[in-house]
Amino acid sequence: MQIREMLPEDTAEMVSIIAAHEEWDRSYAQEYFDGYFQRVKDGTNSSELNFVAVVDDVAVGTCGYAPPKMASDDVLWGTWLYVHESQRGTGTGGALLKHTLEAMQKVGARKAYLETSSDESYATAVALYQSFGFEIEGTLKDYYEKGEDLLIMGAVLGDKE
Repeated sequence: MQIREMLPEDTAEMVSIIAAHEEWDRSYAQEYFDGYFQRVKDGTNSSELNFVAVVDDVAVGTCGYAPPKMASDDVLWGTWLYVHESQRGTGTGGALLKHTLEAMQKVGARKAYLETSSDESYATAVALYQSFGFEIEGTLKDYYEKGEDLLIMGAVLGDKE
């Protein structure tokens, strides 16, 4: 497996992988990646980066980071950690997350945040995030639907002081 920066031609496959898990996320993912590559093209993308995992010349997963909506010089948010169904349980997601967290540290981030769901279908993802030091720092009750909360998870990067 290789991890590299995401290219525009990876977009359709990454959107498909995301939609396979959550169909309603298809349009959000498409909009995000279209905007991301437009910012890259315009030269206005200074603090956002997306990666893909590649197996046998096929992009099989994605993860990245973006700045927070409210200014903070040393905080970044994880984006779109999804892997193809055939790659789940192979370490691909962990490798993508590790690569992304290391990239965040290289640009000076002291803290990483991400959002996920409390739905049982995300339990493996939550466990993965926790294995990398993320803790649930906030919960938005019934955010997605009644009984499905949005979880905000955070992790200190670096030497964790």
